[in-house]
Amino acid sequence: MIPRLRGTAAVAALVVLVGGCLNAPSALAAPNAAKGAALSARCAICHGANGFSVATNIPNLAGQRYGYLLKQLKQFKSGKRGNGLMNDIARPLTLQRMEDIAAYFASVKVQMTMPKPLPTAECNACHNRKGRSTSATIPNLAGQHYMYLLRQLRAFKAGTRTSSIMNAMVKPLSEKQLERLAAYYASMPIRPDGTKPPH
Repeated sequence: MIPRLRGTAAVAALVVLVGGCLNAPSALAAPNAAKGAALSARCAICHGANGFSVATNIPNLAGQRYGYLLKQLKQFKSGKRGNGLMNDIARPLTLQRMEDIAAYFASVKVQMTMPKPLPTAECNACHNRKGRSTSATIPNLAGQHYMYLLRQLRAFKAGTRTSSIMNAMVKPLSEKQLERLAAYYASMPIRPDGTKPPH
């Protein structure tokens, strides 16, 4: 029989109970690329098999940074980043599923070809001269499609896509400069490296 607690004893017991719930270990498992591969079937309709998109206005996801992919999925889910189709797809996803999907596409190995260098010191600082970011939350640009890159640059310039750094960097650039940057990173084609992705 459970004793009935009164007064300060009851309050103390409640504090211990609530504190235990708040400090309980998360039920979230580690990101699982193999599970993400199974979940990615719907993604392949637009983004291509293993994240290699064949549509010039849809980004490649293969080999993209895990942290960046997860951040974009969260923003599509919350509506912070607007895209009708992606908002609808991401909205019902749990955090675990978003982590698994991001882990899968980040695990896909790619090869790339370097073009002639373009003097873009400002871009290099974050995205690297080779267009392969060294930060988990900054996207790889190498091999992205020209039209997708140009559309994103225009969105940053217009302020319809928000990033304090990118908005400031792109704002003074002319349309011709935007086109040149998009063409530069698009000229670094990526392809599968022959390694079988997790399934």
